[in-house]
Amino acid sequence: MKCCPTCKRPFGPTVQVGGKARQRIYDCIARHPYGIGITDIMEIVYADDPDGGPKDDKCVSVHVCHINRVLAEQGYSHRIRSTGGEGAVYMVVS
Repeated sequence: MKCCPTCKRPFGPTVQVGGKARQRIYDCIARHPYGIGITDIMEIVYADDPDGGPKDDKCVSVHVCHINRVLAEQGYSHRIRSTGGEGAVYMVVS
């Protein structure tokens, strides 16, 4: 299992959650074990979109809902959670 070179925590397992945007969101959040803000997620996931991606960042929470459903269907015990509120971060938790 690969580990973060800085904190030495293991990265989450390689998971296929379907769809390019969903996969990129999952991978982005999984690479940040202490969490990542929604603005950073949007910038990373939609960096190569000529239009800059969706205008409303609520699309991330919708994708996260679908990702969590797929994780459950595949038998994984971890999920993506948000701390909620202003300045919230998303992270993978067990």
